[in-house]
Amino acid sequence: MACGQTSPRHFYAGGPYTGNPNASKAVGPRKGGCSGNVELQAGIESDVPTASKHFGSATIIRGDRMLVGERLAQGSIFPVGEVHLFTKVGGTWTRQDGVLSTVEVNNGYFGNELAGNSDLSVWVAGEPQQSSGNAIFGSRTGTTLSSDTKIQGNVANNLSDLFGAGLGMSSDGLHCLIGAPGYDTDGGTKLGAGIVEYWEDVGGTWTYRSSFTSGTGTTASAGFGCGIAMINNNEAWIMHNNAAPTSEVQRFTRSGTTWTYQDNFTLNYGQSDFPNTKCPMDTNGGALIFGCYLSDAVSNNEGTVIVTDTSGTELAEIAGDELENEFGSGVSITADKIAAIGQHRGDEPDGPILQAGLAHVWEVCY
Repeated sequence: MACGQTSPRHFYAGGPYTGNPNASKAVGPRKGGCSGNVELQAGIESDVPTASKHFGSATIIRGDRMLVGERLAQGSIFPVGEVHLFTKVGGTWTRQDGVLSTVEVNNGYFGNELAGNSDLSVWVAGEPQQSSGNAIFGSRTGTTLSSDTKIQGNVANNLSDLFGAGLGMSSDGLHCLIGAPGYDTDGGTKLGAGIVEYWEDVGGTWTYRSSFTSGTGTTASAGFGCGIAMINNNEAWIMHNNAAPTSEVQRFTRSGTTWTYQDNFTLNYGQSDFPNTKCPMDTNGGALIFGCYLSDAVSNNEGTVIVTDTSGTELAEIAGDELENEFGSGVSITADKIAAIGQHRGDEPDGPILQAGLAHVWEVCY
């Protein structure tokens, strides 16, 4: 049980998933929490479910809009990745649009991570496996997505730096933190210690401002920046995956262009639960959500999703119960406690289509 909480609210994802992916449904079994009335509101799948394309590799939900990454969606030649837009219309989550990566490269993992502003009119997708990694900034106008600007790391621009593996964006859409957990610090002596770059929208142009490393000291293979949660323009929580079975969640604040370490808490999940290439997390300002998608909730990589307050006290836990589905591959949470959770190795049920991937919308009572 993470962070010293003696009675968090636990419940199970329930499954296997069946039926209309947009239909609301209850789940079971449940235990504890909100008088047992924590509900799965909807299941969502790709418009063209395809085996091994990993729909649900990332999620970001803001109000009645949601983006879902499908990191191996097919391009004209290679699997390049796609970001899908869904909106909630009349109580049903409906796909509106999607954009493929503009870089035709095999397995670049566009959509492996996502972040966005308060209404997703500005968003950013990571493409960490493309050379040193890319971050692709996009926009939403009505129900139409566009992919606008590709950037590469200013400091983290070496092969395998994984720039874009962690992403955080302020609610006003003007400030972005981009993690490069594969970056070698200390003159290259601490391999994979990780770094975070701070970028700002200045007059419509994304501009590099500064970079910083772990506030508790750099550690080889710790992957600092593999996960980032940000909502205000001057505060962020960043994963320092420095040990197993635990990790540090570090809080930073910004003054001008400088980000300063403040404090941290220990999360009782670590490298065996989310590798340094991807540590899904998000915040609604009052709570943090973590996707421990390789956690052995029952036996093997079912995945677990943890919700804590901003000091690390555990509020809720959702345990996946489908073997190797990696529940929690994408996580996001709104101010009214609605969570979008990816399960990117989940089988689309009607075929079944193996590892097509799914996403779920949950009401998380805490």
